[in-house]
Amino acid sequence: IPDNINAGNSASSLIEIGTDFMKAKELHLSPMLKTNLDIYKKLVYDKRDLFFVVAGMEGAGKSTIAAEIIKYFDWNISLDNCFMDGDSFTQALIDNDKKFKGFLYDEGQEFSSRQALSRFNKLLIQVISRIRMKQLFVGVCIPSFFELERYLAIHRSRFLIVVKEYKGRRGYFDFYYWDKKKDLYLMGK
Repeated sequence: IPDNINAGNSASSLIEIGTDFMKAKELHLSPMLKTNLDIYKKLVYDKRDLFFVVAGMEGAGKSTIAAEIIKYFDWNISLDNCFMDGDSFTQALIDNDKKFKGFLYDEGQEFSSRQALSRFNKLLIQVISRIRMKQLFVGVCIPSFFELERYLAIHRSRFLIVVKEYKGRRGYFDFYYWDKKKDLYLMGK
């Protein structure tokens, strides 16, 4: 494995989102990922929130890794908190009145056109700013990190995971914490 790829678990050993994901008794997180997630979990329990991004090519395993991360943070998550529609996703965040809940948005139609993407970014900025004190775990799966508005990408997201394939195997990823994510966005844009 090249030095710049942090090996996660192959997608075949990860839980697919759906019925099996909801019934999971254990997760298959790499030790590196679990160590990082423990830090962010503590932040939320110390009266913060968590907004993170999972990006990568279609079929590389974004949904699988994002679902495992959300499940790690919120064992009681249900499909009711997993969305492919930006309006429903943002409304659920606003309506939620329970702390420590997980929510996942998985690249719906908002990323199919520039106009829709711009509308979604604006709506997400408004909602993420309003829910700060709710102590939620919020994940967004998108094709490209660079499609996010600067505020969301640099200032509001706490970490980024870029999922990729290596030699035809899904589930490999790079983990970018705050500073590295910021550098990536500024240098890569």
